[in-house]
Order: sequence, then structure tokens, then C-alpha cells
Amino acid sequence: MKQPIVILISACVATVGFVGWRVHEMRSERVNHFALVQDPSRSFTGGCASLVGSAEAVLRNPGVSRDSTLTVLVLGDDSTAHEPQRLASYSIPPQP
Repeated sequence: MKQPIVILISACVATVGFVGWRVHEMRSERVNHFALVQDPSRSFTGGCASLVGSAEAVLRNPGVSRDSTLTVLVLGDDSTAHEPQRLASYSIPPQP
């Protein structure tokens, strides 16, 4: 008599656990992070205007979520062994 009750309770707990897990996963929001890369060499003539335009496009991106960030990188030179450097990282305000 005890075994069917234990099986029924176990099945109920497993079902409630599975449904709870799926609801939690569906509600968890995907976070997208964006990066802009600036070339400081003289071979690129776009200047800051291209960086600002790219940042504007990121701010209007429909994939922006509450915790998204925008990171600005600059390409490296001989002093950094050609590794990019992070200039700044900004949190993106949520869109209304």
C-alpha cells in the first residue's frame, strides 16, 4: 500500500519540478553584449563619426536587453603586442 503512494508523490514532485524549471527558463532573458572596435591608425579615415554612428545603431538594436553592455575597443600597436585595449564599457539603457 505504501509503494503506490510513494510512486505517486514522486511523480507529482518530478512533474512540478519540470514545469517550474521550464517556466523559469522561459522567463530568463537573454543578454546580448555589443563591442565596437576603433582603428587608431591613419589608414582609416572614418574618425569618431563612424564610431558614434555604430553606437547609435547598437542603441536602436531590437536585441538590446536590460543587462546589455556596449564595450569600446581600440586596436593595439607595438607597445601592446598588437592586442586590443578596452577604452570603456557602458551599460545600455533599456528601450521603452
